[in-house]
Amino acid sequence: MAGQNAANVVSLRQHLGENELPSFLVLKVKVSSDKNEQRKLFVLTTKVMHWGGDYWLLDLSNMLTYWKWVARQKGFQLFELYEAILEQTFSNFTAAFAYHPWQALLFCEALEQRGEKLMSLGTPLGNQLFRGHHFSCWLPHLGFFKEHLKARKLEKNFSSKMNQWQMFLDRMGITRPFDVTHLTPESLSRRFGKWWESLWKWTFSGLPEAFDAPSSSVQTDLFSSSLIESKDEFYWQDHELEAPPTVERFLEFPLLDWEHISDQLRDDCESLCQQNRDLKFKRVTRLEWQLTFENMKAESCQLVFRNPYDLAADGPDYSSALFQAYYSFLEVTKKIKKRDDDLDFPINMAVSSWKLKIRELMELPALNTDLFGTLSQKLSRQMEMQNKLPRELQSYQLEPTFSPEHSYALSSLPKKRDFNLAQWTVSALKRPLFIYSKVVGLEPSRHWQKSFLERVGESWWTGDLEGSENQAFDRDYYIVEMESGAFYWLFRNSLGRWYRHGIFS
Repeated sequence: MAGQNAANVVSLRQHLGENELPSFLVLKVKVSSDKNEQRKLFVLTTKVMHWGGDYWLLDLSNMLTYWKWVARQKGFQLFELYEAILEQTFSNFTAAFAYHPWQALLFCEALEQRGEKLMSLGTPLGNQLFRGHHFSCWLPHLGFFKEHLKARKLEKNFSSKMNQWQMFLDRMGITRPFDVTHLTPESLSRRFGKWWESLWKWTFSGLPEAFDAPSSSVQTDLFSSSLIESKDEFYWQDHELEAPPTVERFLEFPLLDWEHISDQLRDDCESLCQQNRDLKFKRVTRLEWQLTFENMKAESCQLVFRNPYDLAADGPDYSSALFQAYYSFLEVTKKIKKRDDDLDFPINMAVSSWKLKIRELMELPALNTDLFGTLSQKLSRQMEMQNKLPRELQSYQLEPTFSPEHSYALSSLPKKRDFNLAQWTVSALKRPLFIYSKVVGLEPSRHWQKSFLERVGESWWTGDLEGSENQAFDRDYYIVEMESGAFYWLFRNSLGRWYRHGIFS
């Protein structure tokens, strides 16, 4: 790794959490119109948009957990892993991580002007460079933005507003957005139209207040992966290389039971693999299963996989696909039962036909196998299990703090601990598995059977607990048997007030 890039990685480690990165990436790279060449854009994610010229937008959020798992196993920071994949996939590129697509475009332009190759917001160097970027970084992307608006027939007077905007900057001698953070989105909307309000919000989206961004603009705007009508949302158009692989089935007679439907659906998964031999070099992240019922109305089921799914290798059972299809089928049948029309049909309507489409495909990166190797069997089994479950697999982990409220954290990715667990494990043994999200005040009773457990310092500085303003600094925790026979986790603060914090049984 080059010295400059290595310095950036050190910066990332110091100022971003472990394996934390903004989820949007702008890639400036020359890619021909050849489909095989453009497939390389899908090595990190399935959500890719061609913004204009050599600029490509990548939404990494749907594959973020997967790449964190890979980085963890291979001993990489997430930034290092992304960098290695980009370096091996593209010979010459500029890339920028940011919290919003528009923000990432401006940041990438600033990197290009400075001769930098790869950087992320959330690092001191990245933050400093973005804070100093000029409005000249806006010009090419305002043009592309206008073209996207025109394609949706939303352009209206955007061109004239662009000219007014440039005249305003020239007349006022303004060169950088961070020189005028006192401008509010609402004032820009009144002067230049609704789109300028959105652009201003997007520029500062997700930035911390310490970044000197305007407080009214420090927010995460809605983001959609479809064509957008709302002016408060960013325009996103998925880049499709080809028509999605599809299998259509017209049933000889309507089917009602999942047992019979699953057999036919399994055959359709096999047909998809047979008709698309190159699936063994790709991974599926989303299937669309469009069901048509007896009343000739269609319902769409999205079969989303949390990790890249090897459909070709899952045969002949295709268990992961069928599990997700089953969960979606249950939801659709519940919706059908609650319908308020077509009441002359049976309450449980049978399925007469369906289409099965591969909506999102991820290319396998051509990585150096000596560098990355293959995933361990344990990790592969975990990912396979996650693809079969209806909910994300998460776990609670101990945190190094004396505060009971913050002594655990829910995570989908086990963290590497840089602290000794012994002390915190001993504390955890005295605490229940079930803790209330908010403590409940109560009056003490002489009928309680209580036993002292521990004394901890109250987090009075958070202001979460009643009485904290009166400096109730300590909490004495007890296991208390109520008159009902239930065992609760109660504490008494230094002001003598009692609170219920959890339950043992």
